[in-house]
Amino acid sequence: MPPPPGCLVCAVIGSVICFMGGLGMTLSGALMTSSASERDAAEDFQKLEGQCTIAEAWVTRSEDRSGNDYKCWDYWEYRFCLPGLNSTCTPMYKSRQESIKVCDRRCSRCGDRTTPFFQVNERVECWEPAPGYEPGSPYDCRNPPCYKIFDPADEVTAAVAVGAVLTSLGVVFLCIAVGIAICVRCALMRQSNQRSYQSSTPQPGVAMVPVATTTAQVPMAMAQPMVQPVAMAVGQPVGAPPMAYPQATAATGYPQAQPMAMAVPQPSAYAQAAGYPPLTTAGYPQAAAYPQAAGYPQAAGHPQATGYPTAA
Repeated sequence: MPPPPGCLVCAVIGSVICFMGGLGMTLSGALMTSSASERDAAEDFQKLEGQCTIAEAWVTRSEDRSGNDYKCWDYWEYRFCLPGLNSTCTPMYKSRQESIKVCDRRCSRCGDRTTPFFQVNERVECWEPAPGYEPGSPYDCRNPPCYKIFDPADEVTAAVAVGAVLTSLGVVFLCIAVGIAICVRCALMRQSNQRSYQSSTPQPGVAMVPVATTTAQVPMAMAQPMVQPVAMAVGQPVGAPPMAYPQATAATGYPQAQPMAMAVPQPSAYAQAAGYPPLTTAGYPQAAAYPQAAGYPQAAGHPQATGYPTAA
């Protein structure tokens, strides 16, 4: 069953938040680790001659809550003066805070008291910046000259550790963001595939009626040309016997061509043209062994050519 659209929207928003948070933590952690690794406390600070005096110690109690879990903390802050000063201890310089856990309950249920790291009127070692160096990250300076009663090397080590933790957490959040994005993409692809499957699958209660598409067939009578054998009578040359042609294969209902005897008019049958000598039959002897065609009488008024038998 695909997730509802609201869940996908929330997942996308969560992925974006994780990505932005992870990217920020990764960059800040990497920057902190890089800047802290480049510093050397032994070169950046030098110890003061003599010892500083703790003049005051102030504590602030607060609690941290994580779900139903509570933790109570005391934050100690000290005021100190530089060595060689009179008993009035002026001017005083403020130190960074020192955190000490009181208990794992609400502070209202903690009656315990914590012991500060330094006591009032205690003389302790102190550091000042090296000549020409202006302190910055990763050092925590709570007074303008940046005098310290805590070892600055501890601050460098702590900054490197915090930077590594931030970088690791940032990578984890980035992986979570990428995982959520992949899950959202898979869910969207699954929804798209289901919609495509549903569109091609008959739904319950819906009758699928086939539609018959009829294409009108128009009979067309196409006249097919028929090639029939044709018998043709070929005219014979004058005085030549009829030519014998092989008979075509007899087709039902078609008569066979028959050889035809043709009568050739005699030259004397034509009128004499003016200015021309009269035609004679001499020189046109009737070919021997070619009898006159039967049924064709001799034309009247024309003398029979010598040597030509009269038609029967």
